[in-house]
Amino acid sequence: MCSLPKVIINTPSKNSYTTRQLFDSPELMLKNALDNIQSHIDIGDDYIPELRVEFGTGQVANAYGCGLYFPERSPICAHGNVLKSAEDVLKLEEPELDAGLFKKYTSKKKYNFNRRSKKCRGRKRTL
Repeated sequence: MCSLPKVIINTPSKNSYTTRQLFDSPELMLKNALDNIQSHIDIGDDYIPELRVEFGTGQVANAYGCGLYFPERSPICAHGNVLKSAEDVLKLEEPELDAGLFKKYTSKKKYNFNRRSKKCRGRKRTL
């Protein structure tokens, strides 16, 4: 007899960290991500575990010069716009790889990577 497929759901978090706290602390961001993975394990859904740095969608816009908005309990998002007209998009210069939040993103990604067991790290990669 076949059972119905399980559905991925958002699980309640036992943490009450603000977006700013998660942004400022790689330790809290990692703990929050691991607790989220555990909550899916506990309910037995078909969630595919992922461990990533969560800065929301604002990081790309921020690299181009947009401001940032830090909602209390949601991912960081762009605030404002650097374009005055649609044609201005053709004048945008490619940002540096460490522009805006990217430098902080990379440091937190390395923080997570360095906490994995050596057995799980696989071949050496550039972050």
